[in-house]
Amino acid sequence: MAVLIPFGSAEAATLSDSADNSCAAFLVGVGGNLNVTTLNGDDVVLVGLVAGQIYPIACSKLKSTSSTATDIIKLDP
Repeated sequence: MAVLIPFGSAEAATLSDSADNSCAAFLVGVGGNLNVTTLNGDDVVLVGLVAGQIYPIACSKLKSTSSTATDIIKLDP
């Protein structure tokens, strides 16, 4: 069963290892890997993300190191 989450805000993400880049979810424009810090503080590289998909993973950082996915759009309610 798909869960629909309404997003009221969409903004292009600038990947940064240090800046706050918080979002409730993100859309991947060009597939690849994305290094993130979740809201719980877990650092993880998400491998094999697919272009055109929304990933409902709340993050505090979208990092540039080890990330190959591009054209990331941050989504928030």
